Amino acid sequence: MRAIFATLSGLILAGCATAPPHPQIGVVWATIATVTTASGAAGASSVAYAVSRSLCESTRDGAVKTSAKGAVWGDCTQRAVVPYRDGAGGSIYWTFAAGDMFAMGSSERALCLGIRAAIEGEHSLRVVALGDCERVIVTPLR
Repeated sequence: MRAIFATLSGLILAGCATAPPHPQIGVVWATIATVTTASGAAGASSVAYAVSRSLCESTRDGAVKTSAKGAVWGDCTQRAVVPYRDGAGGSIYWTFAAGDMFAMGSSERALCLGIRAAIEGEHSLRVVALGDCERVIVTPLR
């Protein structure tokens, strides 16, 4: 997680945001972590996505080093992120924006809130505006 915090620290934005940012929508570079519990069952999955491949890859590299045991992060690939709506296809994630270039979250809302709280707690000064956990749908590009 520290490497993710370091990545977010690098996203210092000029000026103050008046409203919290929303997760990015559109084509992004994303990495998804699958988690297997000690019993071998599938756990919550996590996602991190960014506007560029290099930012996605640096986030992935940091996450690989700091994730819980059993988390396997995939390669950064282009994916479509669309607003959540009932009945839409794709994987549903609760994500929050960190500024306007990066978002991350989990398939479980409680885990998204925990990740957000950990990042917010790591920053004594708010260098990046953090949005609220919101549902989005993430799908591979075809």
